[in-house]
Amino acid sequence: MKAATAQFQRSHGYALFALALVLRLGHALAMHSAGDSTLYLDAEVMARTAEGVWSALPPGDQPYLLSPLYPYLMAPFLGLDELLNAGSPLLGLRLVQAMMGALTALLVARLATGLAGQRAGWIAGLLAALHGPSIYYEGEILVAGPQALLLVSAFYLAQGAQASALPSRHWFASGLSLGLASTLRPIALPLALVLLVQG
Repeated sequence: MKAATAQFQRSHGYALFALALVLRLGHALAMHSAGDSTLYLDAEVMARTAEGVWSALPPGDQPYLLSPLYPYLMAPFLGLDELLNAGSPLLGLRLVQAMMGALTALLVARLATGLAGQRAGWIAGLLAALHGPSIYYEGEILVAGPQALLLVSAFYLAQGAQASALPSRHWFASGLSLGLASTLRPIALPLALVLLVQG
């Protein structure tokens, strides 16, 4: 992977992060205000698994149908919902995912800046911040938002390794991010080959 030759300015990063965060928080809070409290399909299964994790119940005889990390991420927010008496399920998790989505947009901008300069960074960052499907899915109880952050982080850290005095630390953190992304959804594993080729 090409070493970073430029850096996204810090003040620009704050502005981009704020824009992305406002859009995502607005969506999450709008969903909360609408009173949509029903979880469907994958979200319902993961919520039931998370309830078992939070209650320290044994796993039972049924197999895990989905990747394991996300229900463990969800579990503490079930307790938070009980304390706050939230009107929609896992509101706290939705808000945290909104922050994750804003951070993803910022890392996209920084990654693109290192590859192709400031203008490319702004374009990529704005596209990531304003991308409608991302805003929607980051407000839902799904793995898409956290996995996007982990995947972008993996490539951003790999890019940083090229210019680092201690590249092994960056490569370790990149591999850890990719590994965590794979525990959310295993389709992330082939991207390890991309990092090996680009490294």
